[in-house]
Amino acid sequence: MLPVFLVIILAIVELGTVLHTYQILQNAAREGARISSLPKNNIDANGSAATIIAEVVDYCNDRGIPVVAGNVSVDQEQTVAVGARTMTVSVVTIQYSQDMITPGGTALAGGPVNMTGVGVFRNLY
Repeated sequence: MLPVFLVIILAIVELGTVLHTYQILQNAAREGARISSLPKNNIDANGSAATIIAEVVDYCNDRGIPVVAGNVSVDQEQTVAVGARTMTVSVVTIQYSQDMITPGGTALAGGPVNMTGVGVFRNLY
């Protein structure tokens, strides 16, 4: 009975850790899209998405998620139809793989958990 209870508790902890990480990725992507939508961060005018990517990476790293700049992409040219109008939006995408914290958990799960955080925000320029 005790081993079954222990496995259930470990599974709950693992699921909680994965959900926590996913929520941080979603928040970071949304914050990156918000920053990307500001006129001062227009890639066409400034030539680089480095500032936006750095903000997203810092957001994740400050919360214990080691995301690298190569796993963050910024696209300011996506279009979305809203009624009869078309709007340009910024889309920030973060890719991240998380190993399980329980010894042997990654092997039992069939590998690391791959997550994607996506944030979309209407461009203000």
